Amino acid sequence: SYEKIVVSTSLEQPHIFMLFYLKYPPSKYLKEGGTNPKLENTKFGKYEFRKINWDQEVHNPNTLYIGNPEEIPGEGIYKINYLDGTPAIEMAQG
Repeated sequence: SYEKIVVSTSLEQPHIFMLFYLKYPPSKYLKEGGTNPKLENTKFGKYEFRKINWDQEVHNPNTLYIGNPEEIPGEGIYKINYLDGTPAIEMAQG
């Protein structure tokens, strides 16, 4: 339901997992530019993979941010914790 989804590259090459689980067509991914060798601003469809700097982001309610708790301060809309209960991933609406 979001126009844009920004996923932090601090989550260990998240674009690979998204491509796999979304069953995104490889030919379409390559036509859209494929993977940037530096892993900066890699994107496909409505997904963008880059570092998140919360203070400098344009906070649009139609954008979902997914990153580590240090990148997304405050109360997000959803949290994923490690098995020991420490925060691992934070999701926030722009």
